[in-house]
Amino acid sequence: MESIRSFLALELGKFFKEDISRIIETLRTDKAKVKWVNPDSAHMTLHFFGQLSLDEIESLYAPLSRLASEYKSLELGLDTVGVFPSIKRPRIIWIGLRGDIDFLQSLKTKLNYILKKHGFSPEEKKFIPHLTIGRVKDFKHDYEFSDRLRSVTYSSEGTAKVSEMIFFKSKLTPSGPQYTVLKTFLFEK
Repeated sequence: MESIRSFLALELGKFFKEDISRIIETLRTDKAKVKWVNPDSAHMTLHFFGQLSLDEIESLYAPLSRLASEYKSLELGLDTVGVFPSIKRPRIIWIGLRGDIDFLQSLKTKLNYILKKHGFSPEEKKFIPHLTIGRVKDFKHDYEFSDRLRSVTYSSEGTAKVSEMIFFKSKLTPSGPQYTVLKTFLFEK
């Protein structure tokens, strides 16, 4: 049986493509080796599943549909730029989110409960709503890059109405990941 690399997310790149592109260009440097995301495909991951069978994925469709129906569309905007795990050892560069964060936290808590009930381990780390925009491949204590990371302040004035969760298939390719929508779960309008 085919194994599918998959994750559940909120798609945000389509709303904030230009903003994400500007932030990436501000941070881009020749010294630090960073794999930047395609702004079009920027998303906020709710849960990364890894390899699942189609049967395992489809078994989650009904409970995820019920979960989505409990929520209204979320208003989200971009906030500050940050890094994981620290500015001294950046591995992931991200943009935080603002707006209906309490609803988003509630959605994530209920999602973890549903996943646990269906035999999936919830993620242990604290949930920080964000869009990953870059993965640092080689840092070598690039102080210019650290200074750029510290100095970038950003907060969008606009927000986007996010009306769905999406189950994605992810295929890794040399030019970057390719995402295919497997199923969409609409929030209550």
